[in-house]
Amino acid sequence: MRTVTYPDDEKKIAESGISAIRNILMGVDMEAKERLLFCLDYYLDPYYKKTLPYEAEITALLQEVIVSPNPLSVKEDALNLLISYEYPPFSILENNLSKVETELLPDITYALNMGKTDSLLYALLEKCCVIYQELRECAREQDPSHYGEMPGTAIIKYYENGDYEIESYLKCEASYTWRLEQKSQAETEKGRLPLTVVRNDVCHQTKPVSGMYFPEAAFWISFHLEKKTAYLIYQMGPRFGRSFTYDVSFQDGYKTELTNEQIIWVM
Repeated sequence: MRTVTYPDDEKKIAESGISAIRNILMGVDMEAKERLLFCLDYYLDPYYKKTLPYEAEITALLQEVIVSPNPLSVKEDALNLLISYEYPPFSILENNLSKVETELLPDITYALNMGKTDSLLYALLEKCCVIYQELRECAREQDPSHYGEMPGTAIIKYYENGDYEIESYLKCEASYTWRLEQKSQAETEKGRLPLTVVRNDVCHQTKPVSGMYFPEAAFWISFHLEKKTAYLIYQMGPRFGRSFTYDVSFQDGYKTELTNEQIIWVM
């Protein structure tokens, strides 16, 4: 249970409107800034259900605080609110990176990339679903008595530092793990990915082998924003797998496109 107490004076300022908030955050009283930034957590955190109608203006104002002459502690408080409760684009930050301290750059880079990271991860998950469905369609034309039964589900694991070799993934713990099941017509029409979040220690089933297939398939995905490269590996059976790389580009700010698919290895 939360026991944080927010001061009434700062609540009155926050609820008075964006002009009152601006007067404090753009003023010269640094302690008043810190108190108000602390109180804004109460209005930005959805837990408290106290959303203000001018939250977009607050988001812009927090960026101004970070790129203006303020103590590092004040800038850190404003940046923490952005990362915790808001979502890019943060155009004021992006256009004024030369005005921020070196100490803040890693967190600012993280904040600016939050939208791209989520979009790219979704694009890779969608690619896994497409590949899985295409392989299932191909398997329908195969004789199960000769080739075996195609896996009915798959495990998808996302790693922050993977590449195009399975070994690089197996050395680390996954950041997120999903189970992919057969896509229903309803899910297809609604555009939903047929994924369920599972524990990161869940792995795909490899026994008993049915012909050329495992009972459960596996996908491993990763990417590097700086290199604009994404990686995808799948394994359907003991000797049935592929490794791909993709070039990454972003359209309209954060919409991800995976292009130039290259097969790195085949098993």
